[in-house]
Amino acid sequence: MKRGRPSAASLMLAPQPLDVIERLKPPHHLVDEQVEVWQAIVSGHPADWFDAGSVPLLAQLCRHVVIGNRIAELVERTDDTETLLAVLKEQRAESEAVRKLATSLRITPQSTLNHRGNKRSGVGITRKPWQ
Repeated sequence: MKRGRPSAASLMLAPQPLDVIERLKPPHHLVDEQVEVWQAIVSGHPADWFDAGSVPLLAQLCRHVVIGNRIAELVERTDDTETLLAVLKEQRAESEAVRKLATSLRITPQSTLNHRGNKRSGVGITRKPWQ
């Protein structure tokens, strides 16, 4: 590695290509609705945000989101007060499960902001100063 300022000639060279990072593919055991949630979550974050260790939690999060959506549909269709209260209790439990999993995966809005309140950009994509 050279020390000091780079020469004008070296600045005119094309930068080295960036490494391509593949996004996580959904597991085969997820159903279509869950795969859609998976792809929405994974594509909404930098490609290196999730690793292989995140797969079980992410799959479970997708399941809970789909179940939560189904429960929300039941809430809209329920007229009986007693049934509505039971369904709302289940909806609250699903919401809590989604919140806990999202926090564990660090995909809540709070975890995607830096200490100044700005969105983190390109997490893990930028080159290290010594490269």
